[in-house]
Amino acid sequence: MNHHTALTDCSTQLIALYKNTPSLAIWRALEARAFDNIVFEPPTLDLACGTGHFARILLGDRLITGCDLDEITVRVAAKQKTLNALSVADARALPYPDSAFNSVLANCALEHIQDVEQVIAEVARVLKAFGIFAFTVPSEHFNDFLLLPLFYQFLGLHSRARRHIHWYNALQQHYHLDPLPRWQARLNGAGFGVILHRYYMPISATLVFSMWDLFAKWTIQHPRTGSPVRIQQFVLNHIPKYLLIHMLRCWIVCYHRASKEVKRGSGLLIIARKEKTFE
Repeated sequence: MNHHTALTDCSTQLIALYKNTPSLAIWRALEARAFDNIVFEPPTLDLACGTGHFARILLGDRLITGCDLDEITVRVAAKQKTLNALSVADARALPYPDSAFNSVLANCALEHIQDVEQVIAEVARVLKAFGIFAFTVPSEHFNDFLLLPLFYQFLGLHSRARRHIHWYNALQQHYHLDPLPRWQARLNGAGFGVILHRYYMPISATLVFSMWDLFAKWTIQHPRTGSPVRIQQFVLNHIPKYLLIHMLRCWIVCYHRASKEVKRGSGLLIIARKEKTFE
């Protein structure tokens, strides 16, 4: 992804992939933008790969091995042949030999794993000397940019805002919304040095992301049938697909521009290099 055209192609593919989940389309497109000009030397491990689509779109035809604890998503990835090799595996006990990979990618995965130090130690083990570990996580600003808590705070309902944040992060299984120094300490303890970091998802993008994410979770009563329906599904059923895709493209173009030199974003990209080998 060293050229603007590649970035545009990547965003276009992610919009097409996630068009029925606009919150993910926005987050993934800006997440991919954060990886611009990051070089992944193959072979690459896609840690907690899910269906593998993000890594494949991001890295193109490079050699990628994927692993995930969720057997269903691994089966989907195998069926769709998104990655070159796949394993059902716990990130805290990777089934690969020492120094097996030149690079490791983990997009929005580490925040969901309680024993994250153990994961980082395993990544260090399977990486070759001077290999790159590139990962994204929600940042320490994530809660500050969510739409509904900001609305509650505007109304002076601070306890309700805190309750919503607690509910949302418990639902998402977010265990680590940490600042850069906390991640640096974890990485340094495993023999990594941080060589680059970038914030992404400015407040404007996060507000729209969180609105659509709430729409995906909340239900309303269908006006004709009376049955419960997700707000997102109800809205998407009434928006022509071409219009939805056009809206997503417009939003993402605007957020790409806003993401240049972002000093505070709800997403954080960290690039670390393995500098030590522990016996």
